[in-house]
This record gives sequence, C-alpha cells and structure tokens, in this order.
Amino acid sequence: TLDRSSAASDVYKRQVYIRMLALFLAAASLALLIRSLNLGRKSQQTSGFHFTINSTVIMTVAALLLYCALLPVAGFYICTAVILLFLNGLYVYKENNKKLKDYSKKELTKYAVIDVVYTGCMVAVLWLVFAKLLGVRLP
Repeated sequence: TLDRSSAASDVYKRQVYIRMLALFLAAASLALLIRSLNLGRKSQQTSGFHFTINSTVIMTVAALLLYCALLPVAGFYICTAVILLFLNGLYVYKENNKKLKDYSKKELTKYAVIDVVYTGCMVAVLWLVFAKLLGVRLP
C-alpha cells in the first residue's frame, strides 16, 4: 500500500527546494540589476556593446528552435544530448579559428571524446537533479 502522508511530504519537500532555488535566483538577479545601475559611483567610459549576427549566432538560434520543436517528439534527454553535442562542437570549432580540414585526426578525436564525455556528464547531472532529487517529470 502507498503511504499518502509520506508521498505528500516528498512532494512538499521538492516544492520547497524549487521555491528556494527560485528565490535564490531572484535575489541574485536583483543584486546584478542593482550593481548594473552603478549607483553612487563615477561612471566609467565604455565603448558600448555591439551585437553582431554571424553564422555562429544563426546556427545557435536554429539549433534552439529545432530543440524546442523536437522536444515533445524525441524527449528531453535525447534532444538535450544532441544539442549539447552540436553546440559544443560548434563553439570549439569557432573558438579555434581553424577550418575543418586544418584539424588533424588526433585533434578531432580528442575534441569528439571531450564533447561526448561532457555531454554524457551533463545529461546525467540533469537527470539526477531533476528526475531523482526534485522528482520532476521531464518530457
């Protein structure tokens, strides 16, 4: 038989964790907002922020849109693993400023192994935190 009071207590504990996390994030956001207002300090000369739309931004936005579209079909874990593999590979490629043909087979293998290990660890941590610790049912 299912002990309803124990199940209700578990749900309540999980909700408390989520609310505490939300309050922490809200407080951190508020602190960053106040800090960004630069109250009472001498203003610093900044050159400004220039946003450039390049191929990396376009591919990232396209990947995120595809992720959102495929999430209900393929599920959270598969979609998350695929997007992490893609974006990690994209950012490593762009960060090194090399063409794909300039990479040696050893470099490509090294980056691929790092990418797969990172993705596996990240998906495992997400599963552990959300599915097991917080009891959230992911799509």
